[in-house]
Amino acid sequence: MGLKVIYVTGRSSLEAFVLAVFGGTTQLSVGENGGVITTAPDNHLLLASKENCLEGYKVLNQNIEKVQMKPVFNRLTEVVLARTFDLQEGINVAIGDSETDLPLFNICGSSVTLNHADDFVKAKATHVVSGNAGKGLVDAVNLVMFNYLEICP
Repeated sequence: MGLKVIYVTGRSSLEAFVLAVFGGTTQLSVGENGGVITTAPDNHLLLASKENCLEGYKVLNQNIEKVQMKPVFNRLTEVVLARTFDLQEGINVAIGDSETDLPLFNICGSSVTLNHADDFVKAKATHVVSGNAGKGLVDAVNLVMFNYLEICP
């Protein structure tokens, strides 16, 4: 049909790449929630840092009972948490920027969205930060740290 198909997923980029190869598509994938672009089995462009995620996991593990990593296909830039902890204990503030984040906004005490989010997402969030994309995420994490975790800059 002449269409170019790119697999984009929250799963590992290599999983998506395998689907692209066996599906006969573009042999290009974006995985790990945008953290990795894969163009060959051993060619990955990393757009995020697994080390930062592991540091975040350590903080969660120290502060929330029963936090564990989920055994999944190897991730290059992120960790996946198993649903082994009390959701209400682990989630007090949600950060998101799309319609798919709204159910999480609904169960959290507070929610933060980024400036580039659609207006209906902004309307559902407790807070809207001024930054977009990466800058917006930094703004959102800082808002949570300074206002909810009481961490001083």
